Parts: sequence; C-alpha cells; structure tokens
Amino acid sequence: MTNPGSSIAVNEAAEGAAVINNHSGLHARPAVKLTKLAKRFSAAVRMRIGPQGDWVDAKSVVKVMGMRAAAGEMLYFSADGPDAASAVHALLELTRRDFDEGSPAERQFKGQVASSGFAVGVIVRPARAIAVHGGTIEPKISRSQLERAIASASRDLERLLTASDRMASEILEFQLEFLKDTKLTEPAFEAIAQGSTAAEAWTRTVDRNLRVTVLRTTNTSAPEPATLRTCATGCLRR
Repeated sequence: MTNPGSSIAVNEAAEGAAVINNHSGLHARPAVKLTKLAKRFSAAVRMRIGPQGDWVDAKSVVKVMGMRAAAGEMLYFSADGPDAASAVHALLELTRRDFDEGSPAERQFKGQVASSGFAVGVIVRPARAIAVHGGTIEPKISRSQLERAIASASRDLERLLTASDRMASEILEFQLEFLKDTKLTEPAFEAIAQGSTAAEAWTRTVDRNLRVTVLRTTNTSAPEPATLRTCATGCLRR
C-alpha cells in the first residue's frame, strides 16, 4: 500500500482463517506449497491452529510441519507488511483449494516392476560412520564444512528434481526446502559457535526438529522422519 502521491510503502496488517479440508492434514506437500507461497510476499506471515494456538513462521517448512495440523482444524493467518492483505488472501485461497492436491487417486504413487523374479535374503547397506562427538575444530572451519555439505546435498536434490515426475519432485522439493530452512540451519550454526562440531550440531538440530515433524497421516506421499534423517545426515558424509 502507498500514500497518494508518494512511493513510500505503508505497512498494513491482515488476518484470516480457513479450515483444512485435506484428509491427510497439512503434510509435506501442502506445507511446501504454503511456505513457498508465503515467501513470495515481503510481509511477515504467521499462522497457527485455532484461535489460541501458538504462532509460527509461515515461511518456515520446519515450523509449519511441526504444527502437525490435522484435517478439519482451522488455520489462522496473520501478516504485517506492505502486501499483508494479498499474502493472507493468497494463503486462505490455497487452503480452501485443498492446497491444489487434486483427488485422492491423483495423490497415489503407481509402482513399476524393475525386474521379474523372486529372491530371499539379507540386504546390507554399508555406510560410512559419522563422528558426532569430540573434536577441537575451530568454529569457523566447522561452519564452513556444514555450509558446504548442505550446499552439496541441495545441488544433488535440485538435479534429481529436474529428472523426476511431478509426484516424486514434490517429495524431493520438501527435502530441499527442509535443508534450506533457516529455522533449521541457524540453530546448528549457533551450536557450532558454542563449540559443537559440525556433525554434532547438525545431527542434534535435525533430530530435535524431526521429533516435532512426525506426521499424523497415512498419506504415502509424505516423507517419513527416517527419510528426512537420511537426507540430512547425508550432508555429513560429503
């Protein structure tokens, strides 16, 4: 909003509420769509469940997933900034459109046989161990290591996105947004500044946030915590 005859933006405030109609609640794909939409606006955008819930940053996929909003619950949005009204209107419309999810049939994966045959046995997946505790690396070196690891993992995900179909790309996009979320990375950098190694800071921060993003849903398209942990700890093996 601007004053007549002036180019100076005037902050505004806006609020609104809408019911979650998605039968799986605000799981991974809707959370990514919602946060990406919120990021398009310069206004600060918050959201909560119900009129008495705790406000969270609507631009953080970690915080939005941590709400564990279920079907039938009311989402409240609040925004402050020059485009606050537009931001709230867009988020309300997205929620009312069921986050553009389509029908339940459209949200299911279709399996494809890779090779015929039958086999029985034990599968062993070797993995390089991650040293979580100990070490006297300088904080600036540990921070640089973690920054490079996250950047490398993000590039890998972006490459996979370009070669994936729509359904798979939406899951990969959640993992990518998860890695880039400052609500996840900043606590890890703070822990490093206080003396933790990159591995220790990242592992603890990820585990703490994964505990609050356990999904209340049976939707098969939503990444499980184990999947997110694999994506996150993969950074430490770079």
